[in-house]
Amino acid sequence: MSRRLRLGLLVLTAGLAATALVLLVLTALARPELRFRWDFAGTSDLSLSERTAAALASLPEGSRATFLLERPDPRDPLTWNRSAVYPKAYAVLRVAAEEVRIRSHGRVQVEVFDESSPPVEAAAAASRLGHKPGQLVYLEVGDKRRVLRFEELFRVEQPRNQEPARLLGHRVDEALGDAALRLARDELPRIAVFAGLLPAGLKREDLRPLLALLAAEGWEAEPVESIPGPDEGWDLLLVPGQREPLATADAEAARQWLEAGRPLFLALGYLTPEPAQRFWNERLAPRGVSFRDGLVCQRFRGATGVNYCASHIAVPAEGMAQDHPITAALRRDRRWLEIGAAQALSYTESGTAEFAREQLLWLNGEAWIEPEELSPAFQPGPRTPRGPFPVALATSRWQDPGDGSGRVVLSGSATILFGQQLQLDRDFVAGAVRWLLGEERAESGLVALASLPFRPTPEQHARLANAAILALPGCTFLIGLLVLWRRRR
Repeated sequence: MSRRLRLGLLVLTAGLAATALVLLVLTALARPELRFRWDFAGTSDLSLSERTAAALASLPEGSRATFLLERPDPRDPLTWNRSAVYPKAYAVLRVAAEEVRIRSHGRVQVEVFDESSPPVEAAAAASRLGHKPGQLVYLEVGDKRRVLRFEELFRVEQPRNQEPARLLGHRVDEALGDAALRLARDELPRIAVFAGLLPAGLKREDLRPLLALLAAEGWEAEPVESIPGPDEGWDLLLVPGQREPLATADAEAARQWLEAGRPLFLALGYLTPEPAQRFWNERLAPRGVSFRDGLVCQRFRGATGVNYCASHIAVPAEGMAQDHPITAALRRDRRWLEIGAAQALSYTESGTAEFAREQLLWLNGEAWIEPEELSPAFQPGPRTPRGPFPVALATSRWQDPGDGSGRVVLSGSATILFGQQLQLDRDFVAGAVRWLLGEERAESGLVALASLPFRPTPEQHARLANAAILALPGCTFLIGLLVLWRRRR
């Protein structure tokens, strides 16, 4: 084999290896479960977030927080091989207890019982609380109580191959905040999540992340098989997509719900059948908003030249309402969202003077609506509807009483309520629900915007793709040519 051929193969191999490495890094950045979360659990600052501090400060005088840090059972695998899991976990909880004492401004009486505490006092506290093994923190407000177990607070790697267990991380801040938010409410708002006609391919189990998110905010969310009436005790109706038209009874209940001015979160994606979409458009006609036909697509500026239609539709900060309570914080902190399988929304001329309407999310001129055709081109044509157009809208009465009545949020994508996109768009979803319930001034139950992990914007993602596909292999090729030129001299 000639020297020139060997050098060429070396340059080609180096270019392919560099491309594979960059693609691996980009894949890791695109997966939420692989990202770090810089919060109380991640930075080891051992300080409570503003959200948790505000929740604790909202508790009434006389509230109690009891930390029972009992000696672990020697038969527990987490103690084998001289594992330091429990000492590290208890050290975190001791600091958290002092933080609760300070940040609650004296409203929460904090007690810590560990191996150094008087046995009689520790036994009395355990008896009063009905303590069971594994329960570490008790937060009490009057007769209400929230119990936090070890597995709710800490992530642990079990022992294996004679190696001790390891403490991987914890969510003490989030768990305390969630418990305080729920205890601060006299009565939890009830949210009916319509699960009778979930989008094709989804099951009732796929609602668990959404239900967990709503529960963490301090709301009581339950899946229901039929749409409830306005007088059945629910505070909000959430429709996470619809695979077929409503039955007669459900359609009548939906009509009554809207006419009664009850809050509604309606998310209908591109795959919603036309009769179902037409039904909701007729019900929403007095508000002057409607869903449009066609699939939303968006051009991607990376070197691949791929257009996104079914997924990865990016909504930048510039495409969010600046003054609306749902999106104001997202825009201020330059966040961006991602939607998929989306259809656009529009204003209509049938609206009445009773209702106001506002765009929450919209796409710019890089997006278009792919028409309903048997063989779509997935490329914008001369007559293709182009952006800007909204993909999420909010309507309310002009004279808004502020309690959520008369409010409706429409989303042209149902995927924001499921799977990975729920993790990416959870701040928007939680903000929309808070606004619908009239709680837009309440503290969020999610991680603070400033502490979320790095996620590249669409522009940064395009630059990374260009670097991975063009710049790195190109530089390697140029270096190879330079080496070849010098060797020939």
